[in-house]
Amino acid sequence: MKTCIILGSGLSQLMNEVKNKTKLYSDEHGFHKAEAISGKLFGKEVVLFTGRRHFYEGYSADEVLSLIRMAREMDCRLAIITNAAGGLNPEFEVSDLMVITSFLNMLNRQLPYSGRSSYLSDRTTNIIRNHGIRFGLGLRFGNYCCCNGPSYESRAETRMLRRFGIDAVGMSTVPEMIEAKRLGMQVIGISCISNMLSENGNFETSHDEVLTACEKSYDSFSLLIENILKKQTSFADAD
Repeated sequence: MKTCIILGSGLSQLMNEVKNKTKLYSDEHGFHKAEAISGKLFGKEVVLFTGRRHFYEGYSADEVLSLIRMAREMDCRLAIITNAAGGLNPEFEVSDLMVITSFLNMLNRQLPYSGRSSYLSDRTTNIIRNHGIRFGLGLRFGNYCCCNGPSYESRAETRMLRRFGIDAVGMSTVPEMIEAKRLGMQVIGISCISNMLSENGNFETSHDEVLTACEKSYDSFSLLIENILKKQTSFADAD
C-alpha cells in the first residue's frame, strides 16, 4: 500500500527522512517552492509533496488539485494532508497538532463534488487518538476552516469563526481532502497550530513565526506520521 503526504509550511523536514528517494518534479516559480519525491518512509512506500499551490496565488482548481491527482495516479490509497493553521480554540497552544474531524469550506471556488459529508471515520479517529495517548503526543481533534487568504484573519472574522465552532483556520487542505475522497482515497488531515488567534488580540502574525512554531512540533509530527504509516492498512478500509 502506498501513502501520499502533503506537507504544510514548516513541516518539510520530513522529506529528509525519506530513503531511496526519486525526485518526481521541482518548481521554484510559486510563492512556495514545490517539490515531489517518492521513496520509503519508516519502511513504507510514500509520495511526499511540499510547496502546495493556493488559490490566492492565482492558480486554477486543476492546478491546486494536481498534487492529489498525481498521488492517485501513482496508486496512493491513503492521503495525509497537513497544514499550518491559526488556533481559535482557547484550549489549544502553539505547536499543538490537531487532527481534522470536520471542516468548513469558505473558499469562493467551484470544486469537484465528492458526494461525501464525512471525511474522517470514527474508527480512524479512535486509532489515531489511541496512538496519541500511548506516545504522549497531546493530540487535539477539531474543526478546520479553509479561507481564501492570503491575509490572516481580522478580529471580526476570528469572532465569527469561533462562534461557528471552528478550532483552527488556514488557507488550504479542504480542496485536497474533497478531491482525495472523490478519487476513492482515505483521508487524514492534520493541522499544526502555528499561532493563536483571539478576537481581543492585538498582534500580527508573520510567516517566520508560522515556520518556527511548526518546526517546534516536528518531533511529535514525525512520530505521529510514523505510527499512521505502520497502521496504514487499518485506515485503508476505515469507512
